[in-house]
Amino acid sequence: MDEKFYTPYTKTEILRAFRRALGDLTDPEVFALIRNEETAREAADNALDAEITAVAADLSANYARADALAAETAARSAADTAHEAVLAVLSDSAPKNAVNVGTVSGQTVNGITWTVDAANGTVTANGTASGNSFFYVWPVNSNVPYAFPTVLSGCPSGGGASAYELQAAIGSTVYHDYGSGTEIPAGTIRYITCCIRSGNTVSDLVFHPMLCPAALQPDPPQFVPYCPTLPELYRMMLQGRSAASAEQVRSAEGSAALRPETEADDA
Repeated sequence: MDEKFYTPYTKTEILRAFRRALGDLTDPEVFALIRNEETAREAADNALDAEITAVAADLSANYARADALAAETAARSAADTAHEAVLAVLSDSAPKNAVNVGTVSGQTVNGITWTVDAANGTVTANGTASGNSFFYVWPVNSNVPYAFPTVLSGCPSGGGASAYELQAAIGSTVYHDYGSGTEIPAGTIRYITCCIRSGNTVSDLVFHPMLCPAALQPDPPQFVPYCPTLPELYRMMLQGRSAASAEQVRSAEGSAALRPETEADDA
């Protein structure tokens, strides 16, 4: 229990006495308080300066990282541009079209006469289709495997499911080009054919059959005639050498048969 003190002074007199006591500080005590306050303020200022310095250092590091990132991005962009230019040259110089119409002969199928221009890589259709007319530039069961997507293109503009088209098939799935090209996923392509649907009449309708790796074909597709690849050229060269050697052997045998007999021959 708190002890109570009773005095002859009023509340106002007591409060005035307390205020006077608190204000009765000596000069050294006042100066000491001021120095303490200055010391505290200086410490606070130093702490604030340190924080500001740390923030500035972080900002400087961030700016440096941003500059380095910008420089790296610019370098990568320049390298990508250079690589794209090189790839464009290689792409344009590489064989793109796998459809060699020179391996097939023209014919008439269900009223449509198909004519092949091997030099230009085109197939021209004329006539009225008495039934669906298919002209296979890759025969059924050609079964050519591709490990990457390809683009089938070359149908004349204006094609459609009931008019004319280019087709290719993987398994039982048929892919149709009606004039703007169609992408075919990786797989084994069974055939490629031009088609005029039954009842349509066409006059000098020119197909440009083309099968190209999707990575090399721009959008919209651009036609280039067939060009043999280096392995194909090498095989042609070997076949040509074999044929030439066989012909030389035949010529030598023929010359020996026609040559007059000599004493050496009789010996």
